[in-house]
Amino acid sequence: MQPWLNQLEDGLRAVKSWQGQWTEIPQHAALQLDPAEASAALAALAERLEDNYPFHHPSYAGQMLKPPHPIAQAAYAMTMLINPNNHALDGGPATAAMEREVVALMAAMVGYGEHLGHLTSSGTIANLEALWVARSLHPGKAIAYSTQAHYTHPRMCEVLGVRGVPIATDAQGRMDLADLDAKLATEDIGTVVVTLGTTGLGALDPLDRIVERDVRVHVDAAYGGYFRLLADLDPPMVDTAPFLALDRADSIVIDPHKHGLQPYGCGAVLFRDPAVGRLYQHDSPYTYFTSKELHLGEISLECSRAGASAAALWTTLRCFPLSPTLGLGPVLQATRRAALQWAALLEASPYAHLVVQPQLDIVNFLPMAGGWTASRISAETDRIFDALMYHPQEPVYLAKVQLPRALVEARAPKVEWDQETVTALRSVLMKPEHEALVPYLHGRFEQEAWWPEAEQPRPSAPGGKALTGPLNVKADWGNLVARYHEKVREPLVAELREVLATSYHPGVGKLHFELTPPYGLGGACGLRLITQTADGEAFRGIGDDPGFSGVRPLLVAHAPLIPAEVRGYERFATLVNAEQDLESLAGKHLIDFFLVCWEAAGGDRAALPANVGFEGDEEVIDLATGAWVEVPGRAL
Repeated sequence: MQPWLNQLEDGLRAVKSWQGQWTEIPQHAALQLDPAEASAALAALAERLEDNYPFHHPSYAGQMLKPPHPIAQAAYAMTMLINPNNHALDGGPATAAMEREVVALMAAMVGYGEHLGHLTSSGTIANLEALWVARSLHPGKAIAYSTQAHYTHPRMCEVLGVRGVPIATDAQGRMDLADLDAKLATEDIGTVVVTLGTTGLGALDPLDRIVERDVRVHVDAAYGGYFRLLADLDPPMVDTAPFLALDRADSIVIDPHKHGLQPYGCGAVLFRDPAVGRLYQHDSPYTYFTSKELHLGEISLECSRAGASAAALWTTLRCFPLSPTLGLGPVLQATRRAALQWAALLEASPYAHLVVQPQLDIVNFLPMAGGWTASRISAETDRIFDALMYHPQEPVYLAKVQLPRALVEARAPKVEWDQETVTALRSVLMKPEHEALVPYLHGRFEQEAWWPEAEQPRPSAPGGKALTGPLNVKADWGNLVARYHEKVREPLVAELREVLATSYHPGVGKLHFELTPPYGLGGACGLRLITQTADGEAFRGIGDDPGFSGVRPLLVAHAPLIPAEVRGYERFATLVNAEQDLESLAGKHLIDFFLVCWEAAGGDRAALPANVGFEGDEEVIDLATGAWVEVPGRAL
């Protein structure tokens, strides 16, 4: 923070020095404030601002929100001392020039040569303007958009008096081309809105194939536009086809206040054909006088617009150029890797079902520990969402999204549809810091998916809602065992038997599940899978038996609840690495895992008995009958 404040002070002094060229006029008495009163007002503001979520922190992985980069904050603050208006050159000659420069850079990024464009106060206004142009060029014709497009598109059609035509989506959340062709043949459509980065799923409509149709194409790339940079990497980090077709679209919207590191509001609209500027022609007898050049207000629907937005973006792009390998590119690479990393963890988790493979940096998943009906999945989503956000020590902030049956059904055939929608957990990993925190975010999700709640109140958080806190497992081992039976054992029995019959060696007669209770202050809890041959050979743990590899994708053989002091513990970090993840801790490293937790929590290893072990019950399933038998626990 301190270097940024120093830079901001330097910038503010420079602006004040420029202002000092004019005779200083004392501030009018009506505008003067008592210093104590001003300080009190700002202190009151600071207190009110505490009723916010930590958008700056990577533990906030919910909505499309993050603070602007400090360089953008400083540039905006400096320019706000002057407060230019980019509607006309009379109101902001310097920032109007900066706006033209940054718009040209974005146009070059998407492949436009000659172009027309400008910044807007939001992506919504930018899209409205593009559709206004589309309506003007094709009067009386409808505008089509996918059912996963932003909700403002049908709303803007109402504002413009245009008929909107929704187009179905495929199992990836992308515009369905068969339905598009059917609607193009029957609905008299003049413009198709293609979304690159849907708000819910981050899906990419197949722009490369849609531009082949005989129809005007507008691209809403408010969220995904900057990912065009990653299409130029070798190998590329995104599906290149839709991004490389951007230069064939008639108009494009990009939001610098999303991935462009800018403050709200800063959108942008670009047109491939500069001739559409004729549609904006208007007469303003008191505005355009200081220059015969085209004023930005003469090619925009909005009037007053903050020149500070252009200055902030211009300054940011000097530090973070639009390059796949420099500047903004590495920022996007980190967010993309974060999404892919979490998707892989979710696919291996017994508690989650990945809705779709992330196409950008948005991850959606269904929590499955509560059951497979749509209503129970939705209820579990609500429970975990609240439990994470209102956790008194380590809150994690996700989002939720309501998805239609038609989108989810093909990729989640086991879901039982007792209602036509299902609520999923959604995470927007748009901060590069998210990449390092993905294992923690996933671990916190799995903890809450596994952990029952107790009837003890949690502190209030933004919104004033109080929820129950986590169960003290050591004090209520029986409840944890019951939850294990309900959430883990029974749902896996049929799946394990089916897979083991085809992928495991034929000598196996029984499987042993051992639930190990938490010990000491560390609170470690594990689920271990052991095999026994039909002729009664010795038990073999999952970590020592290579024949079990066919089942590992279906079963994470542990449920560790890792206290905060353990996560950064050096010995624990050595145990958990790329080759040996938490799954293996359930086998040969279970004792080590317990000792790490014990030591990290301040326990003395010398105080432990020599034969320290886990005395939880073992449960045996006979693969022939599916029957379970409980046997006494044994020391490891």
